[in-house]
Amino acid sequence: MALVLLYLAFVLSEGVSRELLRSANMFSSVGLIAISGLLLWQAIEQFLHPVPVQGAVAIVVGIAAAVANWGVAQLLYQPGRNNAAIRLAYIHNMGDVYVSIAPVIAGLVIITTGYSVFDPIIACGVALWIIVSTVQEVFESRGQLIWPEKVVCGHSEEQERAAAS
Repeated sequence: MALVLLYLAFVLSEGVSRELLRSANMFSSVGLIAISGLLLWQAIEQFLHPVPVQGAVAIVVGIAAAVANWGVAQLLYQPGRNNAAIRLAYIHNMGDVYVSIAPVIAGLVIITTGYSVFDPIIACGVALWIIVSTVQEVFESRGQLIWPEKVVCGHSEEQERAAAS
């Protein structure tokens, strides 16, 4: 939802796009933290009540997710250089590339050792990493993320000055 709102913020008129940008920022930040909280809760549940995990499934799914997230991140890289909201989405997707490797590692360790406990341990690490990196980016870019009216959607101040001259 956040990526759809972010896209619309850049293709619609300036007044509408500012509200969409604020909504996209909110959905992205709150959504990441909420999903990470759910992941953390599920990992703790799985740690307390272990279930068998198929290592090969985790490996295949992790590799597929890493490739898909890398593709999305590449689309966001250039626009993210000039806009904190897109940069947050880019960081999210690059983080997802690395996070997607976590199930691969967990799957390999499970296949090697036969212990499913590594799955929730790695999942807890992933959830905490996402929460910390999201909160850090929000605080570092709060001026642009919370008050997007200070930012012209899709353009940096330098680009605006160059276009005006």
